[in-house]
Amino acid sequence: MSRTPQVQVLESIAILAMAVSIAAAGLLVDPRAEAAFEAPKRLASLIAIVAAALAVLMLPRLMAPLQWPSGPTERRVALYLFLGAIGGALIAALTSPRRAVSLDATRVLILFGLLLPLGASRCLERGRSRALLAVFLAVSAINAVASILQALGVFEPLTIESIVGRVNSVGFVGNEGYLALLMALAAVASLGVALHASTASIRAAASSTLVLFVVALALTRDLTGWIALAVGALPFARERLVNRRSRAWAAAVMLALFGGGMAMPALRGRVAGLVHKAEAGDWDALLSYRTIPWAAAVEMIRERPLLGYGPGTFAAEFVPHRLRAEMFWSRRLVNPQLNSFYAQAHCEYLQALAEAGIPAGLAADAAFAMLLIGLVRRRGRLPEPIRADLQVILAILLAGSIAALGWFPLQEPALAVPLLLAAGRGWRVLGDGAAAADLGSIV
Repeated sequence: MSRTPQVQVLESIAILAMAVSIAAAGLLVDPRAEAAFEAPKRLASLIAIVAAALAVLMLPRLMAPLQWPSGPTERRVALYLFLGAIGGALIAALTSPRRAVSLDATRVLILFGLLLPLGASRCLERGRSRALLAVFLAVSAINAVASILQALGVFEPLTIESIVGRVNSVGFVGNEGYLALLMALAAVASLGVALHASTASIRAAASSTLVLFVVALALTRDLTGWIALAVGALPFARERLVNRRSRAWAAAVMLALFGGGMAMPALRGRVAGLVHKAEAGDWDALLSYRTIPWAAAVEMIRERPLLGYGPGTFAAEFVPHRLRAEMFWSRRLVNPQLNSFYAQAHCEYLQALAEAGIPAGLAADAAFAMLLIGLVRRRGRLPEPIRADLQVILAILLAGSIAALGWFPLQEPALAVPLLLAAGRGWRVLGDGAAAADLGSIV
């Protein structure tokens, strides 16, 4: 189908709205209250997502007869599982003992879920997805610079009173954990661009931002971000570490990063503290007391295994289920710090099972697993430009999957928007050869 001026305008509006959603999620913040820094970014992101979805729905090509997805088995199975997970979540919301709360959360969940078909839409073909990647890296770089200036005491753009947290250098995302994960996602994306870019200037810019992201990550003193970065970098290792010289360079870089990080007193003290806790067997403190929300989530799963308590209900159900977990385990589950209440389970996988039920939660997890398996199997069968796309997407998704073990990236807009768009693009890349051939390179 020819791209008429009307189609071009609608595609441009959709891409611009997706870019706005990335920028809004990463840069808007409410300094008036510590617990409300997500409100403006969430609202602005949702408005931009809806605008992008409306533009895509108006494209003439969508009036053509619906065709069921073709391509590898993983692609089709991932779609079936995802649709099953959405259906299960809706049933969980309708049957929830906290139905009003759950339905409100489900509406937001569905709107953010639009990022998956938006990422998979044809608007981002012919290399146009690189515009969104550039916006994401630019937003991440602004956060990195802001956090570094905050750490140096040079600039404090949004001063708020904080009673929790390890550091105050949090950029515009409000929490050092969120910032660390954002830096990890941006770092693996920059690494992919630096390795696959066709021009020296782009490789140099990507390498510079990679260093910037690593420095900002080190200042957060968050180890989950480092683990996510290491796992996210794995897709590039297989093809790049093919000879002794490349392996030597990689080892030198890793040693330099490790040495630079350990040279920072704050990060060195954090690692030493964790080693001491491990030696003492203080697992609660070692895991930053995540065992408390994990135990509460397990109790929620035990009580309503099939339907769950409904999306968005973990915060309301945390306290009674923490108490039941204490009785079940015959031990106190108490965080001695001031942030003793948990609105999230600090594990996306557990929270999905607790809120949506085991069938829907497992369907969502399996859909993501099938997507990753398909990307891994597919990456060696595509031409170089498309393989570069696939590796960057796979790196971002792997980093996000590790982050979801101890955090909740899909509930934080600055992380959810790029992750969901990347998942949608990954699903599109798994299409047949003809569809993949005109995707264009994001680097």
